[in-house]
Amino acid sequence: MKYICTFFILFAIAILPSTAARKAQQDSTIHDEKIETIFGSDEFTNGGFGAFEMKPGSINGKAGLFLGGRGGWIINHVFSIGGGGFGLVSKPEIGRFSDGGADTTLSLNFGYGGLIFEYTNNSFKAIHFTVNTLIGAGGASYKQTNSLDTDEDEDDHSWDSKLGSTTFFVVEPSITAEINVHKYFRVAIGASYRFVSGVDLAHYVGNDAVVKTSAKDLSGFNGVISFKFGKF
Repeated sequence: MKYICTFFILFAIAILPSTAARKAQQDSTIHDEKIETIFGSDEFTNGGFGAFEMKPGSINGKAGLFLGGRGGWIINHVFSIGGGGFGLVSKPEIGRFSDGGADTTLSLNFGYGGLIFEYTNNSFKAIHFTVNTLIGAGGASYKQTNSLDTDEDEDDHSWDSKLGSTTFFVVEPSITAEINVHKYFRVAIGASYRFVSGVDLAHYVGNDAVVKTSAKDLSGFNGVISFKFGKF
């Protein structure tokens, strides 16, 4: 009995240190594992991108095309903070009238820009989606084109001028499906809606407003086609 007790005491002395060592190693392994966070990783990574964008859509009830660009700082492959600007390259006609013997046509100049916040889901997947929102300001004005008929043997005369202007506040959320074409190149296709407020733009002949543009006229849906280059 004495020898049996001695054996168990020696066995315990031998096994306990190794058991404690294994427990310490397991605890160390657990703490070494990556901790899940809302950013997807406990390691901070960052990158950046620049993009050329086309936005076909409607403006004042007519077809229009916006061209522009944006860029941003990418945090942990998920969130980006940046900015961009877009201008209306098509000039939709919004009014036609006669004034002082000249035929006058009004078209719209329109542009906007601001801060852009974007979320990218599963950035490493070949096809994934993004959601972003532009918050900023813009400006609009009328372009007046006058034409004056002269004698039949002479050419018509025409000239352009700028009429009125307004600034406004704009918010534009968008959602796109994004394709990883290359490690440093992506193409995104989607849609956006432009919310505009604070517009005060009209053209008067005498006391009558012959053309008036509202915030509702400048708001509308757009398609989005984006070509993005950068370190994602």
